[in-house]
Amino acid sequence: MNDGFLRASHRESHTSPTPVTAGEPTAFEVGIRPVHHRFAAGHRIGVRVSGGAADVLTPDASPVDVTVSTGPGTSTLIIPAVPE
Repeated sequence: MNDGFLRASHRESHTSPTPVTAGEPTAFEVGIRPVHHRFAAGHRIGVRVSGGAADVLTPDASPVDVTVSTGPGTSTLIIPAVPE
């Protein structure tokens, strides 16, 4: 497993957090550590989006709802490929 995480308010800066506006689409770039894994044809990748990771981050004071838009022109997952 390779975990990447980012507190939403730190999406622009870790020193000057910016609140997320409820109901407004917001872009996030979450880095993960590179791994030496080759995906064979037909393999799948799982992505989990949540309102927090209690074992890693300090929980938010209030409950969080997370909505991920799907379909053309919405969410994008970019996984860089290393040429052979």
